[in-house]
Amino acid sequence: MFSPGQPQPLAALWVYEGDAVLNTVLEPGEEPVQEPFRSHAVRTGDTLWDLAGEFLGDPERWQEIWWLTPDLENPDLILPGQKINLEREQLERLMEIQREEEEARQAP
Repeated sequence: MFSPGQPQPLAALWVYEGDAVLNTVLEPGEEPVQEPFRSHAVRTGDTLWDLAGEFLGDPERWQEIWWLTPDLENPDLILPGQKINLEREQLERLMEIQREEEEARQAP
């Protein structure tokens, strides 16, 4: 039984892990706002090697994900359900550095 003046439950909610998806209508010419973090919930079988391939495009860059994720104490031990939160700005800068390095290697 609920008492007047007390908070009342409005609905049951289910909360799922993963990146949040917002259903937003943008005005013409308006750019979507990107969240500052990209979140990944570790799944069984994930390795930093695999995640570097997915997020950075090169599995050999796995140490960068380790450096960017201070919660990871041991890079050889990531557990299912563990969150890896990567700052989008840092990921973009790492991708930019990788492009610059590739361009420098290809230049005569």
